[in-house]
Amino acid sequence: MFPDSKITQGFQCGRTKTTAVPGELSADQQKTLVVRMQKGPFSISTDGSNHTAGDKQFPLMVRTVGENLTVQSELLAVPTCKGSATGEAIFTLIADVKERNNIPWTNCVALGCDNASVMTGVKKGVIAFMKGQQPNMYLAGCTLHLAHIAAEKGANTLPFLPSELLTDMYYYLQHF
Repeated sequence: MFPDSKITQGFQCGRTKTTAVPGELSADQQKTLVVRMQKGPFSISTDGSNHTAGDKQFPLMVRTVGENLTVQSELLAVPTCKGSATGEAIFTLIADVKERNNIPWTNCVALGCDNASVMTGVKKGVIAFMKGQQPNMYLAGCTLHLAHIAAEKGANTLPFLPSELLTDMYYYLQHF
């Protein structure tokens, strides 16, 4: 990688070291994230993987306020839901990660998620269980999901396929 450097010519990095380096770097990043979550407000967002069978992963993205009032978005964890991904099961995944890291519920100000009832349901959705721990929490449903659905429905009413129009435009402009 660095053929002109005498220092790096003797460097070797096999599978074990290559695997360990990102793990150690992410552990340091996670520690600083957890400290910010313990001390100040944060929002947490998640969306399940699209696997139709088996376990589903729920990456937990967190937004905090960092130095100089900068908003930082970072990955906290990627817990796996074994079995049915109910609102209670997903809530339990989030709660377990928070408890392992001693993060208080009072600092959690919002849940970001898609608009599925398993997430937004007022009785058995993830937000319902989270509001049981932090009643002042805000639900930040995903406007991108709604925009995507609206665009998809609108495109389905067109008398042609948008992909065909784009292809025709590409070939037309290619000759200029």
